[in-house]
Amino acid sequence: MKNKCPPMKYSIEISVDLSGISPTFNDLNQSINRSMANFGYPEKIVIRQTYIMGYITTPRPLTQDEINHIAALYIEEVQKSHPEWNTKVDVKETQ
Repeated sequence: MKNKCPPMKYSIEISVDLSGISPTFNDLNQSINRSMANFGYPEKIVIRQTYIMGYITTPRPLTQDEINHIAALYIEEVQKSHPEWNTKVDVKETQ
């Protein structure tokens, strides 16, 4: 008898740059970055928000290539309508 893997559950988390969504966040971001530059810190901050967009369950663990492919599909879809969001996607194993 074959050992069966238990089903695997993954969360799909999407992170967006709030400066691309709201002019208020963009103004705040630019103001903070200007202030920090005046103090000699050239690094730029980015204000991001992360959302869990959903979950998927698979009958076996996903390969890293499959995880990367799922993330790329989500990024591609969001980028079509909102390239200014600088979207990042993370597919994580969850319980």
